Amino acid sequence: MEDFIATFGKIDVLINNAGGALKIPDGPKGEFKDMPMDYWDSQIALNLNAAAYLSRYAVVDMVDKKTEGRIVNISSVHGQVTWVHRRMLPYSAGKAGINMFTKALGVEVAKYGIRVNCVAPGLIYTKIPRRQTCQQR
Repeated sequence: MEDFIATFGKIDVLINNAGGALKIPDGPKGEFKDMPMDYWDSQIALNLNAAAYLSRYAVVDMVDKKTEGRIVNISSVHGQVTWVHRRMLPYSAGKAGINMFTKALGVEVAKYGIRVNCVAPGLIYTKIPRRQTCQQR
């Protein structure tokens, strides 16, 4: 972010698009009870904390430079519902956190002219869900 600001002078828009969902490792069914907690930590760090850290950096820059900026967080349909066959509890929790983080941050920074929104796409048919579909048949 520092290199970006040094090159472009300020942050106008931040899009938080980091994320990912891996099956819970360990255990025969990949259930929460078998999940290593460091896996939980890594998934929350990727799907929630990264957006919070970058948003804070952007908000500080926007407020300091009186920029009426925009922050867009990318969530997932799994922040509201989950795909039980995939067993991706930490991903769902992280994306649900992004949804509430977006609302709360949006309320807080509105007074500075900063708008915060969230996009929550549904299932995108890539190799991962294709593989799941084939395994369930």
